[in-house]
Amino acid sequence: MTAAAGRDLRLAIVGATGTVGARLVELIDERRFPYAELKLFASADSSPQRIEVGERELPVEGLRSAGELASFDVVFLAIPEQSAAEIIKGISTPAASSPLLVDLSGAARRILRAPLVAPGLTPRQAIAELAAGGILAVPHPVAYALATLQKALDARAEFIAATAILGASAGGRESITSLITQSADLMNAKLNLGEGEIQLAFNVFLDPREAAIAEEISAQAASLLGYSPQTVLLVAQAPTLHGTALALSLKLDCDRVRRKLMEAPGLLLVEDQAPEFRGVVDAVGEDAILVRALHRPPGVALWCLFDSARLAALPALWVAENLRSGGGSTLA
Repeated sequence: MTAAAGRDLRLAIVGATGTVGARLVELIDERRFPYAELKLFASADSSPQRIEVGERELPVEGLRSAGELASFDVVFLAIPEQSAAEIIKGISTPAASSPLLVDLSGAARRILRAPLVAPGLTPRQAIAELAAGGILAVPHPVAYALATLQKALDARAEFIAATAILGASAGGRESITSLITQSADLMNAKLNLGEGEIQLAFNVFLDPREAAIAEEISAQAASLLGYSPQTVLLVAQAPTLHGTALALSLKLDCDRVRRKLMEAPGLLLVEDQAPEFRGVVDAVGEDAILVRALHRPPGVALWCLFDSARLAALPALWVAENLRSGGGSTLA
């Protein structure tokens, strides 16, 4: 790839109007990431749009072919897996002149075609070497949160029971739209579900692929950690728009757990007297994973809240920061 330390990068975001792509645009602006060029793409059949980035508006263009991305240093693929795979195939041979692809489509499937990377879990000095392969992948936000917590607790030998409660944003903008539409229809007594269709509104449920989703998230967490923790994960869906909750139970001393969480990067320990951080809506817009440690004899229960879209976008920006600075990223 053409990116070099100390030089402003040419960036492209494919899927800039989606849930994760939009968060990535926001983060680039919030952190004032210096770039030589920032180009925003959506699907080829999308209607023309413009997105505010700082004090200016950038157009969002329809991506017609992977060849349009060849001139960029880093290309973020914030799109569904199949669409990302087509672009990756279109730029299949890494070369000095080809862009680094950062694949953000890793929602609930095992990533086999690229190394997983995330702040606090991947050594910063390894990014440049890994990037030489032409593609890096960002983990599922739940996998990232699980691995971050397990590393902080240093609990390799401990059995952990975990339940992830995903909001609609985990399924992208289409899921958010479906939830809003169903909620309005249900309130007006107009909801009419098709055969086999799951009610999203006012319902907590297990996805038909729950076992596979849990397996893939666990595999991603193990890949990030470099070992397979003793974790049993259940994944449920809830009728919230944004944010994810993750509940963990394990047999460790609560005071010891609190001390470790306070010292860990990427985590924000929330004290019991802070009632403003209790639900997933409280985590929206936060970069850190909010964690409340609750004493539950004979161990501890952790109530963790995070903005899943931001937690997907953060590792992607972290990659670009490391490539530009030569390893001195400002992210944890």
